[in-house]
Amino acid sequence: MSESPKSSRQAKKARRELPLDDELSESDFPLLDDTYDGEDESTDITLTTSDLVEFKVHSGALIASSHKFRDIIKTIDKEDPVIRFKDEKIETSEIVRAFLDIIYGKPLAMYDRKYEDTVMVDLIKFVRKYEARTVHEVLRLNFKEWNFHKADKLRIFTLGANLDDQEVCYRYHQSRAPILA
Repeated sequence: MSESPKSSRQAKKARRELPLDDELSESDFPLLDDTYDGEDESTDITLTTSDLVEFKVHSGALIASSHKFRDIIKTIDKEDPVIRFKDEKIETSEIVRAFLDIIYGKPLAMYDRKYEDTVMVDLIKFVRKYEARTVHEVLRLNFKEWNFHKADKLRIFTLGANLDDQEVCYRYHQSRAPILA
């Protein structure tokens, strides 16, 4: 029986070598994300999320997205360029992956609910924390432009409120959608 391409690919990815320590268990070793896995050899920085998933990315993409990331990157060890996220609510692999998808130009899939509402709200909090103005604007414009006939109007209102975007909230009000369906 042959392995599926995805599982064989995952099997080939080794966990990152960390110094042995009596306090570390197998679950303390970061796993490598399937999409941001460093296959592009020009990636030069690793992000390790609070749930121990690693993302190999381009420092230039992070620098362009946020002056806070620029400041962090200036101070990290050049021999082992790793940013370790600690916040277990907004710095998880799901949030970081959504953030990276935006800075790498991938479209937001709102209609098929790729991201649950809590993920989008936590993504907005992550964007605010790192003052990623470009990503904030991408989110704002996407929420503003989504077709209100296809999207859940209350969902758009909630996300607009979390972005402090009065125009998105106003569009909800103008649609005269009932608050409770």
